[in-house]
Amino acid sequence: MKYVTSFIVMCILTSSIFAFDGSKLRIKVTGSSSNQYLCLSQAGCININQGRSRILPLTPGEVSYIFLANGKNYRMYPQTLPSSCNVTVNNNQTLVVSGRVSKARNDNMYINQLRCSVVNI
Repeated sequence: MKYVTSFIVMCILTSSIFAFDGSKLRIKVTGSSSNQYLCLSQAGCININQGRSRILPLTPGEVSYIFLANGKNYRMYPQTLPSSCNVTVNNNQTLVVSGRVSKARNDNMYINQLRCSVVNI
């Protein structure tokens, strides 16, 4: 048991030494509940509330879609990409996605004032 614990601690320390150096994602979307997810072409789906407090790894490339997903009823709400989100993210850049989650008719969700910006690290 002592060896297993030591091995786990060494793995954690080793992974923290090699920090991710590629592209990053920062979420600045407000107004969401705990079961709403932001889905992005290079990152998959991230819980908005948990993702807001972190900088997340992102695969470099062109942003091809952004949508909201509701973990409670499993519905997906595609977003029309504004011109600010039609960007290509390269290594050593951070994509910042901002806006506010709002409800439309029929309880459809969307990101009001969806904006993206790319910042060099």
